[in-house]
Amino acid sequence: MALTLPGLIIISVLFLGLLFVFTPLLYGPYLRVLDDREALEAGIARDGNESPELEAMEQKIQQALNEARDAARSATAEARAKTVASANSEVDALRERLASEAETHREQLRLQTETARQSLHEEANAMAAEIGDRVLGRTLS
Repeated sequence: MALTLPGLIIISVLFLGLLFVFTPLLYGPYLRVLDDREALEAGIARDGNESPELEAMEQKIQQALNEARDAARSATAEARAKTVASANSEVDALRERLASEAETHREQLRLQTETARQSLHEEANAMAAEIGDRVLGRTLS
């Protein structure tokens, strides 16, 4: 597409017309907002960064945060202590149960051992009697 003199004139007239229309509508308000922002920043810098009310608010907020942290720490410590106490009581109960079960098993083992000894003693006496009967031809009492 070739650019001709009449086309160039039309584009220039349209550009200037749009510039004439949009300058007060868009560019002017934009510049005012920038000027207001600069004035606000300059006023804040001139006032000494912060006002006393803001400093008081900040101190109150900081104090509330510190209190909340302390409360959270104490709640955590309390929960941890309860958990440890609960775990210790469960461990103690388990130790007692295991000790009683171990004692029960020891008693059962002792009874089984005694029964086995008596059984072996009787079998040994029976075998001795049978050996005496076969070797000597008489019963041993």
